[in-house]
Amino acid sequence: REDYIEKAKYLAKKLIDLKVDVGEIARELFEQLIETAKDYWKMILDNLREVKESAAENASYADENPKTELGKKL
Repeated sequence: REDYIEKAKYLAKKLIDLKVDVGEIARELFEQLIETAKDYWKMILDNLREVKESAAENASYADENPKTELGKKL
């Protein structure tokens, strides 16, 4: 972990020495991060929606009382 911090400091210094507009690069990376996060949350919400629909379907089966139906047949 310490190596990553040192490497990040080194890269930041190198970019400053090369007079690279770090602000523009940071904005681009931030936009990519936002898009990735949107895709990630969309996937989570889709999965939750499927779980909710499945739970609702299972709940409708739970309304049918098989013990009562079996008791009527006996």
